[in-house]
Amino acid sequence: MAELAKLDHTMVDKEINADKWGVWLSGYAPFYRSDGQMEGILGIDIAATKVVSHERRFLWIALGVFAATVPLASILGWLAGRKLAAPIVRLTVGSERIAGGDLNHRVDIQSNDEVGILSKAFNRMTQTLQMTIMVRDKEITNRKKTENALEILNKELESTVQQLSQANRELKEFAYVAAHDLKSPVRAIGSLAGMISNDCHDILNEQSKKQLDMLVQRTERMNEFINGILRYATVGHETLQKEKIDISDVVKEAINQVVVPKETVEIIIEDDLPI
Repeated sequence: MAELAKLDHTMVDKEINADKWGVWLSGYAPFYRSDGQMEGILGIDIAATKVVSHERRFLWIALGVFAATVPLASILGWLAGRKLAAPIVRLTVGSERIAGGDLNHRVDIQSNDEVGILSKAFNRMTQTLQMTIMVRDKEITNRKKTENALEILNKELESTVQQLSQANRELKEFAYVAAHDLKSPVRAIGSLAGMISNDCHDILNEQSKKQLDMLVQRTERMNEFINGILRYATVGHETLQKEKIDISDVVKEAINQVVVPKETVEIIIEDDLPI
């Protein structure tokens, strides 16, 4: 376990191990993600029962004919050993290539024994591992794209809020300045209309008196509008209180603000409006 914790290369046991499950040759290889980080360690136990059996049987045969057929026995032993070891070598090479990041590699062993079954399982495992890493990498990419899009959106929202706050401040400042500048001339017009009405009351006809009175009323309403603009400019700096409003009064006030020829136009409110 200490060696596996710091394993950075393919490692195969030098000896065959036997336990209650059978006889095995064990190999280990680290495998890595696409970004170069180690994902885990691939461990393979190759059943070596038949290998050991073949070796023992061959040993007895070789001992029996050793005296007469030493050259032939040596050649046959070398060929048999090579044939038996070739699948294991291919599996070891495959493990090294996968550990190096080549997840497209497949082990081609055409046999029906334990080694052939192991090679098929090895290929299925490699394919599953490849698909898992591809799906994970795709999820990571999509998550990063989403995070980047959210970051851009947050920055745009923050910029928009700042722009709206700036525009709102400028609008309130403009409303305050404009209302403040309009109060004096409107007050002067109202005062002048009142003075004309008082000084010329005896020489004006009824129509002129009504028009002067209407002018005074209009300047008073205009002054109320300006005061409303000033109150709007201070919204947010004072505590506002809600109060109930009779909509009928609001409509009547709106009608009074509209200059219409009363002889030809009649405005009727059929029903009482709500509070």
